[in-house]
Amino acid sequence: TGFILAMGNYPNFDLNKYYDQKLAPLSAQRNFAITDQFDPGSTFKIVAASGALNDKLVYPNTHFDCSLEGVEYRGRMRKFMPDDHKYDHPLSVAEIISRSSNVGAAQLGMKLGEQRLYEYARSFGFGEKSGFPFGGEISGLLNPVRKWSGIDITRIPAGYSIAATPLQIHYAMGVIASGGELLMPQLIKEIKDDSGEIVFKFEKQSRRRVVSMPVANSMAKMLQGVTQPGGTAVKAAIPGYEVAGKTGTAQKLINGRYSKSRHVGSFVGFFPASRPEVVISVIVDDGKPKRGLAYGSVVGVPSFK
Repeated sequence: TGFILAMGNYPNFDLNKYYDQKLAPLSAQRNFAITDQFDPGSTFKIVAASGALNDKLVYPNTHFDCSLEGVEYRGRMRKFMPDDHKYDHPLSVAEIISRSSNVGAAQLGMKLGEQRLYEYARSFGFGEKSGFPFGGEISGLLNPVRKWSGIDITRIPAGYSIAATPLQIHYAMGVIASGGELLMPQLIKEIKDDSGEIVFKFEKQSRRRVVSMPVANSMAKMLQGVTQPGGTAVKAAIPGYEVAGKTGTAQKLINGRYSKSRHVGSFVGFFPASRPEVVISVIVDDGKPKRGLAYGSVVGVPSFK
């Protein structure tokens, strides 16, 4: 429904000592969910997949060769972002999502083309404020097509060359959970008088329809595959629940270059997949696990679960 049940930031600070820079450093005195932006990485792959399905350009079982290093597109050779794994067989759209293939996502973006990809990204809420009812929210960064570089058609579908707030990413996943609508963030559900009688009740507010309900349902099924064997977030599975979601691991931009050792790791998901009730987003900036890199599956999934 779009109502926010809980929101937390770390590091935290003592609100009663807001003037004490040791107990309440200025760097912590903001709501990171709406004031900070980063490349969303693979959580953004739902945009290209949903758009291509909604425009009937592909179906969940449409296959793509994800072993390619690049393809010719609009008369020019475009090189793909490589995948972590090599695939010895063409991947279906469902597998592109469950295995989080950058090469597959880029080909879905090319199916849509720059303008439609941009329009779907905007429709999912990227590049605009969500309407969160407190101050400080930023719009994120989604360049118009005229400002795209030659490789952006291969990068944006995988969640690079775009910047988003955690709340934008959360509500984009909410599009799938809600049945295809982008909803308005709300905090107050009802107002009661002194006797406990409800004086006013707030209802769900839809900002717009993004994809059809059948497409949203189809995406929900594919996102369930992320938590099943072969998916990137098997550890997010909970016995007795249909858990759907998407991992994201984005290299951080440090001094103008993407770092190979510092990441923003995330997991954004919802359950039950066939009748969603709750969407949860866990986003970890510069995580430092005991071993390995801060992939979303490592630093985001445990808290989600």
